[in-house]
Amino acid sequence: MPSARADEFRRAAVKLGFKRGRTRGGHERWLQEDGRVTTIPIHGSPEIGGPLFRQILDQFGITVDEFRRLK
Repeated sequence: MPSARADEFRRAAVKLGFKRGRTRGGHERWLQEDGRVTTIPIHGSPEIGGPLFRQILDQFGITVDEFRRLK
């Protein structure tokens, strides 16, 4: 099952044109001008995997392969 660290998601978000909106507790909210929004957890396990990994990629609008090229 694929997984990634929060900093890898942050780098991909920047490359996709997302801007960090706010940080609240252990989560960062990232916004895209076209209206897409995602939340990246920055607490707990160093690796984000499973359903949350896929959910963030869906919100980015990319595939696992595209994510691997971006990070």
